[in-house]
Amino acid sequence: MPTLTPLSISDAAIHQINSLGGPPLPTGVSSSMLKVIMENRAASESPLSSCRVAVALATRNR
Repeated sequence: MPTLTPLSISDAAIHQINSLGGPPLPTGVSSSMLKVIMENRAASESPLSSCRVAVALATRNR
């Protein structure tokens, strides 16, 4: 039975993404690892939901 290997994003595609700016993405990683990296970066740039809840509660009391 053949085994499935994880797909990897080509280095050329990563270089094109990196040319757009922002923190550079590593080359030679699997697509699943790249997805985790992208999700972590997106999460680090978004405000925490608990902060939004606290702000909503604080502004409601005024």
